[in-house]
Amino acid sequence: MIGLEYALGITIETLITPGLMDFVRLAEVMSHTPARLGGIGDRQGRPLALGEPANFTLINPHRRGIVNKDLSCSLARNNPYHGLDLPDPVVATYWRGVRTYG
Repeated sequence: MIGLEYALGITIETLITPGLMDFVRLAEVMSHTPARLGGIGDRQGRPLALGEPANFTLINPHRRGIVNKDLSCSLARNNPYHGLDLPDPVVATYWRGVRTYG
């Protein structure tokens, strides 16, 4: 089942929008903590700061879209979110300062 591709949008819809979580906590649970637990906290999940690698995702939390399983980046098509109007927040991703998406 597809999950990671829609994880940020679903988290914004179900936790951020109703006020159950803020974006600081979101960054902690979706970036900092997984990197630390995965043993790559020295390279990933680090704060944006001068001298740090510019690895980040630029988002627009108000952008929305209708989920279409046929336009998914995954080859799997068993998508439980198909047809739902959800946040589509990812505008661009950067790896070491180089735009890799968007």
